[in-house]
Amino acid sequence: MPANQQPYLAHVLAIDAQGNVAYCGAGMDPIVDQLPQSTGLSGEVTAITYASNTLYALIPSVSTVRVYYATNSLFSETPEEFFSGTDAQNMPDLNQAVDLAVNGDMLYLLRADGSLVSCEANAVGESAVVCEKPVTYVDGRVGFEDQAVLMPTSVFNELLFTSPPDQTISILDSNSGDIFQFSQTFRLHQMLRPSFGSYEVEAPTATAFYHLALTEWLLLLLVTSFSTATWVNKRGRDPLMKISRDFEH
Repeated sequence: MPANQQPYLAHVLAIDAQGNVAYCGAGMDPIVDQLPQSTGLSGEVTAITYASNTLYALIPSVSTVRVYYATNSLFSETPEEFFSGTDAQNMPDLNQAVDLAVNGDMLYLLRADGSLVSCEANAVGESAVVCEKPVTYVDGRVGFEDQAVLMPTSVFNELLFTSPPDQTISILDSNSGDIFQFSQTFRLHQMLRPSFGSYEVEAPTATAFYHLALTEWLLLLLVTSFSTATWVNKRGRDPLMKISRDFEH
């Protein structure tokens, strides 16, 4: 989060399932607060995303995504319900959602099987939100154009939307560490696969990743049965963990 837009000068925002918020930064003790209570039912937060000074919290147990608008990056106002006014035909099953991402009026919801739900707020029509459940993936790589893309049988656990200039929707396969990158029209742009070389990893589970678009650095976090290992990679240089691109699956 932007440190110069809030009084705590924090760079990282963390939240637990009960809605307790921690503002963290280098050289400072965490500052703990709590998200404002909603007028609706309470439930555990399972995933969040932050965009344009707004926090989105996924709460599947009460079938909602709550939207917290910030003042100076602090959350003090009663949240809104993203799916308020959505008809039954467009309402997704949020119990299947494991992560979420936001791009303007678009909300993306990832399911554990790798499928993606795309919902547009402020849509024209009777429903306040219109959803495609799920979207159709199409291959956009050279030599594979317009072929259907079928996600492998696995467990997918994280979704990331990268802002311009490298706008992508990235999905993480937790079992293999593979990252599938799609365009905003859900065309497969490239697939990234970690290569460990001589480093032995027993039963790795990828838990998180982050793509720094401006520098082309990719951060991938793998948790093994022994320890936690973090690799930072950059295309075109000798990384700690190499990445192979456009693999077959």
